Amino acid sequence: MSELYVIGDSFAFIKQDNINPELWPVSLAQKLGYSLSNISCAGASQDWLFNRLHQIKKHITPNDQLIITLSDCNRFWFFEKYPEISEPKAVELGEIIGEERAKAAEYYFRYIQRDGLSINHQLSRLGLLSHLTTLYKWRSPIVLLSFQEDVPEQELFPNLIFSKGSLIHDVSDKELETNNNKTFFVNRFDVRYNHLCLSNHKILSDKLYNLIANNQQLDLTSGFIKNILKKDFANNLDFCSTELDLSALNQRQKMLDSKKTFSDSWLRRIVS
Repeated sequence: MSELYVIGDSFAFIKQDNINPELWPVSLAQKLGYSLSNISCAGASQDWLFNRLHQIKKHITPNDQLIITLSDCNRFWFFEKYPEISEPKAVELGEIIGEERAKAAEYYFRYIQRDGLSINHQLSRLGLLSHLTTLYKWRSPIVLLSFQEDVPEQELFPNLIFSKGSLIHDVSDKELETNNNKTFFVNRFDVRYNHLCLSNHKILSDKLYNLIANNQQLDLTSGFIKNILKKDFANNLDFCSTELDLSALNQRQKMLDSKKTFSDSWLRRIVS
């Protein structure tokens, strides 16, 4: 049986104890009649993604399909055991990773990281993906842009398929009634699966299927449901049960009841 390989960040990550058949990787594999290998981590950097690709490259056959949700090129895989700590938020995690390591991450973003350096690294990673595709005669891998609205010089990689638009700007953010995350989510505590309501998981799955089966363009800038998440979403039980992650909603309510800060709770949730 052919395999659908998904290597990604929080837009693809699936908790094994909370698998919903409507999630786009699960739904897509079923539509294709493929087995699913999901190798994803919330908060992961491109370094981590391509490290995982390097580990499994010889298992991918020309009959399989590879999808990578390309995380922000400015992220960095600082600590081997904590791939989810890849952004300036590492500064807030001194209690977990140690104050010195948190300070080192802070100094990297403050004094070393720059857009030009990150883009050069990204070009090298995509060059590796393009080379592996040719070497192993893979189907063209699909690169779903997570946070970047565009990938500079993607024309250098004609054997890769890039999405038009990004998941965060063109789908996730536009689900919100006010298009402002802070109105709905404090310190990134998102009660959606993979930052998407389940209706848009279905649409994304359909778009990916039509690309793979019918060679249709993967356009993330149109066709998705917008303004679906209202300010009072937590009071709409029918909406919550059909569109959102109920386990995340329960955790959110426990935090509200206990009056703990969302920041503390989120930090412990993402590294557990």
